[in-house]
Amino acid sequence: MDPQDNEQTEILRGIWNEMKALGKNLGSRIDRTNERLEAVRVELGQSIDALGGEVAGLRVEVSELRRGFQLLDARFEHFLTGKHGQEHAEIRERLACVEDRLTSGGR
Repeated sequence: MDPQDNEQTEILRGIWNEMKALGKNLGSRIDRTNERLEAVRVELGQSIDALGGEVAGLRVEVSELRRGFQLLDARFEHFLTGKHGQEHAEIRERLACVEDRLTSGGR
């Protein structure tokens, strides 16, 4: 065998061994990266679930507020159109008469 062939063979073996070591190193780094990505995915999923729960709670609160405003609106409408509303209108008419008398000089 030619000594140059042995030298080239050893160089090729060294390159091959470095490639294998690099593959193992990259494989473990990829595995660690995948583990970190999975942890982020799980954390984001939990955050999204929690946010969904908060949104659902807000929807319930808004619905309750809406019902409360509807009830207040109905009572206010009843107040304005019922006995109290009639009394209010009469008081406004009397006040208008008093204002007319005051502006006209009490005549």
